Parts: sequence; structure tokens; C-alpha cells
Amino acid sequence: MNKFTVITDALLWDYVDGFLDEADDAHVKIVLEQSPELRQKLALIVAEKSAWACSPLESTPPAFADSVMAAWAGAQWNARATQTAQDPVMRLIPIALGALLLLCLILIPFGAFNADPLLYIPNPEWALIWVQKLAQSPVLYFAVLLLVVFLTLRIFDQMLRSSRLVYGKR
Repeated sequence: MNKFTVITDALLWDYVDGFLDEADDAHVKIVLEQSPELRQKLALIVAEKSAWACSPLESTPPAFADSVMAAWAGAQWNARATQTAQDPVMRLIPIALGALLLLCLILIPFGAFNADPLLYIPNPEWALIWVQKLAQSPVLYFAVLLLVVFLTLRIFDQMLRSSRLVYGKR
């Protein structure tokens, strides 16, 4: 610090707290001897510091740390969820599911009008013809295919989400 440095409140606080080195401390003492305004500021700072030192410390409630940690964990979860939403793999899963759903919905009517049944069940002797027709229906075949594709993608989605929670972003 040179001799022409302005003495600020922050520098006076450092002087009172004893954070200045010997040269700066000596310079502040010299300036304080010459300036009654700075001595008055120094007296106010010392009075404020002693008032803070005399104030009673309140203890925090027992559940305060738990609520702070819960809020922090919620913020971390929210930040990770926004990162996951921006991940291209996570965006690709609903797009692929939507495309497969649309494809199955387009193919079901074409398969329903097909004359050849996809599944052949011999005609039973008993009178459950509606079960036979349902089993031979292409609509059932494509609906089961759609269900298998949907469940497979859902399981894949859950595996990706859980691996990101355990191992972080990859």
C-alpha cells in the first residue's frame, strides 16, 4: 500500500480485525493520527464489532439441517432432471415410441382386412367360436406386437434413467 491510498471502511474493518500486514497496519495508524474523521469511523466500527460480539447466539431448530439438506437434494434432483431432459437419448425414446405406435396404428387396419389369418387354430368341437375368431384376428396380433414394443421401450427407458441416477451423466 502506498502513502496516497484512500482509507476505506473495508480497510478499517481489516485493521480492527487484525488482517493487515505490518506495513499496512503502520500506514493506517499514521493516517488515523492525522484524521479525526477516520478516528470517528474507527470508533463506530469498534462499537459495532463489540455489539456483535455481545449478541447472544441462537441455536437452530433440530430439524433445520434436515430441511436444508432436503432442499439441497431437491435442487440437485431438479438440476439433474433438466440435464436428463436435454439428453438426446432421452429425447429419442419418445420419438421412437411414437413412430412405432403410429406404424402399428397404420398397419392394424390393413391387417384386419387380410383374408388369411396369421394364427391358425383348428375348429374345436365346442361352441367357443368367438375365442377362435379373436385368436385368428390380425388386430389382436398387431395389438400384442404393439404392447411388446411399448413394454420393451419402457423397460429400456427405466434402465437408462436408473443408470443415470446411479452413475451420473454419461
